[in-house]
Amino acid sequence: MAYGVEVMIPIKVGTLSQRCLYFDEMVNKDLHRVSLELQNERQANSQLRLADYQTIKVRNISFKVNDWVLKKVFLAEREVEDGTIGPTREGHNMVGERICPETYKLEDSSGKETRRL
Repeated sequence: MAYGVEVMIPIKVGTLSQRCLYFDEMVNKDLHRVSLELQNERQANSQLRLADYQTIKVRNISFKVNDWVLKKVFLAEREVEDGTIGPTREGHNMVGERICPETYKLEDSSGKETRRL
C-alpha cells in the first residue's frame, strides 16, 4: 500500500497484438509502393486545385505606360490625434516603364521615379 491506495503491478503477457499477428512483409512493401504512387497523384491534384483557385480569385490587371495608378501602402500609419489608421493607397503615380509582365516602374506627377517600400 502506498499512501492508502492499493497498487497493482502490471504483468507482461506473451500474446502478440493483432498488428503483429497478421503482419506480412510482402503485402506491406506492396502497400508502401502503392502509397508512394498515389502520393504523386495527390500532389498533382493539389497543384491543379491551387491553380484553379488562383485563376478564380486573382484578378490580372495590366497597365499601359502613362496610366495613372495609386500605390498600395503596406504599413498604414496611425494618426495619433484622430485615433484612426491612415489610407491604404497613396499618391498620384504614373506608370513610367513596364519591366516585365505585372511589374512596373512608377513615377510621381513631376516625372521622378518613386521609391520602393
